[in-house]
Amino acid sequence: MKRKARSALSFSIAIILVFSIFGSMAAANQPGVVYHPTTGLIDFTYGSVTLGTGSSGQLTGIRHTSLTNLWNNVAIASTDIKRGHTTVEHSWGSGQSKADLETTVRKKYNGTLTVSQDAMTQAPGISGVQWGMIVPDSYDLILPVLGGIRLTAESPDAAYGFQQFDYPNIWEAQMFLIQGEDGGMLVHADDDAQFFKTLHVKHENGQFYIGMETHSPAPFAAITEAVSTDWRLQAYAGEWVEGAELYRGWADQEFGLSALLAEQPAWTEDIQFAVVTDLEDQPMLEALAQQVEAEQTLLVVPGWRLDPYDVNFPDYTPKPDMATRIQAAQALGYRVMLYVNIFGVSPDNPAYTSMQQYQVIDPYTLQPVYSEYTAGSEQIKFAQINPASEDWRELFADRMVELVQTVQPDALHLDQSLLMYNDANGEIDGMNMMEGNIALHRELREQLPDNVALGGESLNEITTRYEAFAQRHAYGVFAPSGTWDQRRIDQVVPASSAIFAPYTKIYGHPDHANPMTEDYFLAWHKVVQNRLGSIPVLTRPNHAQVSGASPLMEQFLDEVNWYQQHRPTADLSSWSDNTLFAFKTEGGGSAEYKRDAYGEKLSMAAAGAPGETDVLRYLYGQSSVELPGQIPGWHLYDDTRLFGLNPDRTYIYSDELRDLDAFHIDDLPAEVAVKRLSLKSRHTVLALQDEQQADATDLLDYAGPIRAGERLGDGTVNQTAAPFSSVGGFSHTFAQGGTVQHWGDRILAHPPYTGSWQGGQTWLEFDVTLPSDRDSFFRTAVQLGSAQNAQSSDGVTFNILAWEKAAPAATRPVLEAEQFNATASPIAMELDLSQWKGKEVTLRLETHPGATVDNDSAVWVTPRVAHEQQAGQSRSVVLHLVSPEPVEAVVSRSGAADVVSLGNDRYEITTPATDQLYLLHDAGAVPTLPLALDTTPFDASLWFDNGTESLPQSPFGGYAGTGTVSGVQKQGLDAHPPQRGQTQIDYVVQLPTADARLTGLAGIKDGADDSNGVGFRIAVNGKELWSEDLLPGGAWMPFDVSLDDYAGQAVVISLITDALGDYGYDWAFWGEPQLRH
Repeated sequence: MKRKARSALSFSIAIILVFSIFGSMAAANQPGVVYHPTTGLIDFTYGSVTLGTGSSGQLTGIRHTSLTNLWNNVAIASTDIKRGHTTVEHSWGSGQSKADLETTVRKKYNGTLTVSQDAMTQAPGISGVQWGMIVPDSYDLILPVLGGIRLTAESPDAAYGFQQFDYPNIWEAQMFLIQGEDGGMLVHADDDAQFFKTLHVKHENGQFYIGMETHSPAPFAAITEAVSTDWRLQAYAGEWVEGAELYRGWADQEFGLSALLAEQPAWTEDIQFAVVTDLEDQPMLEALAQQVEAEQTLLVVPGWRLDPYDVNFPDYTPKPDMATRIQAAQALGYRVMLYVNIFGVSPDNPAYTSMQQYQVIDPYTLQPVYSEYTAGSEQIKFAQINPASEDWRELFADRMVELVQTVQPDALHLDQSLLMYNDANGEIDGMNMMEGNIALHRELREQLPDNVALGGESLNEITTRYEAFAQRHAYGVFAPSGTWDQRRIDQVVPASSAIFAPYTKIYGHPDHANPMTEDYFLAWHKVVQNRLGSIPVLTRPNHAQVSGASPLMEQFLDEVNWYQQHRPTADLSSWSDNTLFAFKTEGGGSAEYKRDAYGEKLSMAAAGAPGETDVLRYLYGQSSVELPGQIPGWHLYDDTRLFGLNPDRTYIYSDELRDLDAFHIDDLPAEVAVKRLSLKSRHTVLALQDEQQADATDLLDYAGPIRAGERLGDGTVNQTAAPFSSVGGFSHTFAQGGTVQHWGDRILAHPPYTGSWQGGQTWLEFDVTLPSDRDSFFRTAVQLGSAQNAQSSDGVTFNILAWEKAAPAATRPVLEAEQFNATASPIAMELDLSQWKGKEVTLRLETHPGATVDNDSAVWVTPRVAHEQQAGQSRSVVLHLVSPEPVEAVVSRSGAADVVSLGNDRYEITTPATDQLYLLHDAGAVPTLPLALDTTPFDASLWFDNGTESLPQSPFGGYAGTGTVSGVQKQGLDAHPPQRGQTQIDYVVQLPTADARLTGLAGIKDGADDSNGVGFRIAVNGKELWSEDLLPGGAWMPFDVSLDDYAGQAVVISLITDALGDYGYDWAFWGEPQLRH
């Protein structure tokens, strides 16, 4: 790079020149951008930011494989001011370590600026160049990453610990917006698939530090000169959607998006609903076609191949009956889309021999790139082939043409289409991987029949060109653990949809929850539908779920019908502060998902009609609401309000008026929460919790103080500079790789893995004040982060230590617990802290690597300090309820609850404020023993770890039948638990006066080798009397439970199976359960 002499202009002349050149806007009263080189300020009509070329921060510099610290804050800097442009020059080192960078800001005639960079180093190895800006957090950042998020002063950090976003995989469009009160600034690259890029975002001390990196084309080893793409800065008036529309207009013209859209099959415009299914349940499809418009429904089919999912690519041989299944679905009116993989080649497939030369090479590790994960006991692994290879595109396209000719699908889903890498192979056949991705899409559309559409995974400005459909992951939802963070969900804005919605229809990824798990389903729905604007999606329904729909399923199908009737399309023309996503509807009307005082709702307005109509509503964030309708299945209400709501839960709402004569609690004591209330055939379950004092201190939502760090084997300690809070999440990475991150319902605590990591640890410390009148226990579960981690890790040792904070360090007693785990199955840990009632204690959580540190992604699951009342401590409370069914008696876990009839179907319950009660409506007569429970009427329900409950849905629940364990068959009850939940089977029994026992066998049925185990529990009146955690492959486990303590009483006996997290192959079975003498 040619070095330029520093400008000899005097300061005064420079100011005049800068004003005259950079101060002239495109037109009077039009938003414009001005750069002031003497101060580094960039004004954009509605505010100002600072170009990051000065001595603060590390924003502008060169990224290099061997040279380090090539950043603006340690460089020799100079500024060269010319007419129409200013160049900031940075230089470092000398000789072989010499490096130079020029960052040039140019004024454009239309009031915009451009920024470009040129770099040169003596030593080869430039991997990228970067420039940056410092943005006060009085502005919001709108980022098209993971669908779109808004970072603010109140919520300045992204989920998952992300501080850098790679383009185009995660940073989906090469732009972002700086939003002020009355307008903002659009920053975008002026590029079409030539440069890989990374957006770096960090928040510190009231400022966002934003870096825009342009990567050198890999491989980097010989690169001594590098340039950036051009970056454009443009001001706009109004809300962020105005800035997004500016960029969409640019992208439409630059990439020819409207012209490509016109070539899509006409039928794709009709699709308003997606269903993920393997076409294995024809009765379900027939039943669903009676409730929705099949012609507007897309069936997404992952499991159609003869080979198992993701195995033996690129063999696309269909199952023998797949063509028949597809034809049957199409005969009902459905469109069918089959899963294929855009670049997958399995190492044991014959095609790998010829395709291996095109396998993607990581540009930094120089290792071949594979997709790897575990599915049960199977290790899935396939190579990622760069579609820039003409050989691969030809092979893949030929296979797809053959597939379409054979089974006649309507569309192909290109799985993993979002993934594009700066391949260290360099260009292949004259293209990088982004260009290869475009070419593969284009050639498929050219070679397949015109009416065959393409879909893909996630969405970016590379894939939107040819994909009619795309899946959306849900930011803020943690699919591996089935949890979510409402604060992260509230960060979501449809920044990507604002660009891509006219061209590609999105639907939820197959990880999207099924309505069976109500709260989890609604979390997904709030992200992908309410905020990103996807069409509704239903994942893996069965016939029973469709034909006997739950209230949530009914509401969802009503919503689907609304979509299919009104055919909404995105409308970005006018948004209010409460708008989540806005639509135009067919016929000229409008609709929007929006926030209100009660939660969220979908409302619509017909063209020319006054006012609006609510289509559906979700309630959350309130403990009570004054609305006239009802929450289906909710039994806490009076004539004016619904109450007892958990503000952290989401409830569906119906306009149907409440029935004041039906069963309901109409008077609940203050500071008592109802944790469970469910009506059974012969009893009602009521669980209460006293909220006068905290039940637990949740360390995942804790104001602090928290400290964290890594300790290396040589004694070096690297730690956070100051205490922090876990409210809203956290992410800290230390010098030698030790990492702590907030992951939904868990904390990642990866040990250090560079430097002196042997003998090291990663740690967190929490200072917690314990109540003086309760016994406190620290409880958590520990595991590796995923099954894939467990395949490579040799395990992690988890240590818990606790001490009184104020006690002298030399003499203080320290409690300690230790647990080793090399699996992804959680192991419970507990530490009794009761000796320190009323004191402040320090809890220290340590993770220690084994002999290796590979994939040691250690996690602490739901860490909390539970505060339990001692016997006799619980206060007594009174509640009132209405029950048309007589309440004959009340039994409870405590044994201290009582009921009094007040007449006219009203009852008064006196009970401890924390208790589990069973209101018995029909205890029945004393049965003749022995009594076989598999032939005795029972009530079954599904109870989830998040505190929600639902009716059984096959195969989850209790079903009489036969089960074989270790080759021995027994009569009994199938009791497959749901994901992260339990199947509970309840019996109301009037016991004889003496000698009753509950006996039988528990086991996991043969063939369930991939189960991670099932917990079997037996409880009476909510009190657990027997418990065993069983693994597959073992023999029947007998149980024999004495019921003498309940002789002569009416009781509720519960048979419970717990998934212990993952429910895969949890074929739990109760063999020959019976009551006998």
